Amino acid sequence: MGLDVYLCASGPSLANVKDSDLHISGACVVGVNNAYPHIRPDIWVGVDDPSCYHHQIFSEPFMKLMRGGYQNRTYWGKNVGHQFNTFYMDCKYWPKDKTEEIFTNKNERIIFRWNKNVIGITLHMLLYMGAKRIYLLGSDLDNSKKQYYNDMAHKEPDKIDYNQRCYNEILEFYKYVYETGKKYGVELISCTPNSRLNDFMHFIPYKLALEETKKRRQYEQQELVWGPEVEAKMREKNMNPQSSLFTKEPVLSELQHRQI
Repeated sequence: MGLDVYLCASGPSLANVKDSDLHISGACVVGVNNAYPHIRPDIWVGVDDPSCYHHQIFSEPFMKLMRGGYQNRTYWGKNVGHQFNTFYMDCKYWPKDKTEEIFTNKNERIIFRWNKNVIGITLHMLLYMGAKRIYLLGSDLDNSKKQYYNDMAHKEPDKIDYNQRCYNEILEFYKYVYETGKKYGVELISCTPNSRLNDFMHFIPYKLALEETKKRRQYEQQELVWGPEVEAKMREKNMNPQSSLFTKEPVLSELQHRQI
């Protein structure tokens, strides 16, 4: 992938993340479920029924990924399968002894790992794309004080209990990816204050993480030139027009080529 990933879940702490901060050179912003519309990501992943999401999500230009089969569902009277820049991931339950293959299986016909939560399939998708450094925002993994960054909430006690059990499972999967990822050069970093992630994972405030990303992406500033000016400079230096102005390798003239 070559970019730092900022993976935004919809926990309460996401309210303190400013979307405009995230969109810098070198960062790929990934949002899951109801992180949108607070975050407008580069890639959005949703694994619940389309009715669970903001009504504008399928009108957005960014890439949207959903579970395979959802293309046959409708949303606000429209067929989800006909929405712009929306793709569907085949997924299935994976046996535990096959879990490490999320780091190694690059088959073009990949079937993604499904374990009833969006984080698991999103992490697998990011590893498949080649992500090596993933910052975790909004991953509070605790709904004891507040369920989400916004006012949306499950009022039924069984739904609240289900979510907490799901968070516990996600925490264990984070631990697995964190530890096993070291073998494959994959790094998970928490940018979620007061998260249970911080018991075993390095924590850094998201703004400082962004500064690190910026430093890794700094290049020498080069003067932008108009196309005809480039060709003129090439003629002055007797360069082949198909060669690069910035290469340090010697460029042979047509006469020298003939002599060779």
